[in-house]
Amino acid sequence: MPPGRRGRTGGNAGSLPSGNTAESSRAPTEGITCPGFARLASVIVVDASVLIAYLDSDDDNHEAAETLLAVAIDDDFGVNPLTLAEVLVVPARDGRLQLVQLALRDLDVRELPFPRDTAVRLAQLRSSTGLKMPDCWVLLAAEDARATLASFDDRLAQAAEDRNVPILRR
Repeated sequence: MPPGRRGRTGGNAGSLPSGNTAESSRAPTEGITCPGFARLASVIVVDASVLIAYLDSDDDNHEAAETLLAVAIDDDFGVNPLTLAEVLVVPARDGRLQLVQLALRDLDVRELPFPRDTAVRLAQLRSSTGLKMPDCWVLLAAEDARATLASFDDRLAQAAEDRNVPILRR
């Protein structure tokens, strides 16, 4: 769990919906790359791959997600509404929606609005990058917020780098 991050409810952000907590034995920055880290934006747009891994202690990327979020502990985390819905689908189906919402609130993940010209910009991103639409949602949110993007998806990370969006990844 990101050390020292406490949410509005006062609980540890690493308290996962299953009630388990996972501590990483790795140094906070080990394995995390972000060229120009000192110049990061104050907002980090988080991809579903990172949030899902963080919330699921059995996920192969869970430890990497905890480490990545720990590196960004002093920044604000943001997510676009469609990515947030993507993260919430399985918990909603499994009756864990409220628990996951509390975990995201404890992590201080904030829902970011889409810009007014969302449809046009998404179409342009999709056609110019070849990314799938869910990845375009994330990239648009990062560009619109002038934010760093946190993702474990290599294609999304490369597209972001090609568009001069700072990347935080394992």
